[in-house]
Amino acid sequence: MQKMASLLTGQLINYSDLVREAGVTAATAQRFVNYLDMSYQTLQLQPWTRNKVKRLTKSAKLHYLDPGIQRAIIGKRGGMSGNEYESAIVAEIFKQARNLNFSCTFYHLRTVDGREIDLLIETEKGYIAIEIKMSGRIERTDARHIDGLSGILDKPLVKSFILSNDNAVKSLEEG
Repeated sequence: MQKMASLLTGQLINYSDLVREAGVTAATAQRFVNYLDMSYQTLQLQPWTRNKVKRLTKSAKLHYLDPGIQRAIIGKRGGMSGNEYESAIVAEIFKQARNLNFSCTFYHLRTVDGREIDLLIETEKGYIAIEIKMSGRIERTDARHIDGLSGILDKPLVKSFILSNDNAVKSLEEG
């Protein structure tokens, strides 16, 4: 089974590649991806920006809401990749928030200088930043993308987390 590289989980959606790989028009490709969203198979995590016209990254990130379905589609066996791990975490947070009727909006953030936040949750009071690492050991350097994030956002950074496979709960710094 051929992988659709432009529809891999945890990555930016690349419609140009999808059109080429699937042999369909751009409108058809976008409609198919929207159908996956409407049927709760995927989540298109939109990029965050203060100014919607000047988005830092314009592409949505695709996350399959059921990692098993995604793995079956691409015929993968074995352990999870980092992107699959990220998608599994994003999917569970998304499903829990919807189940609890938690009023929030989900984004990803990528700046021109390479800073990336895997999940940015906007609430009425501010933002929750979540960096997702598959690593079994988290160090202070893993929080480097969160550093200075408050200066970019248009609301307060209420809390920030690194979710990982590290068994130890650590406070890397206040907040």
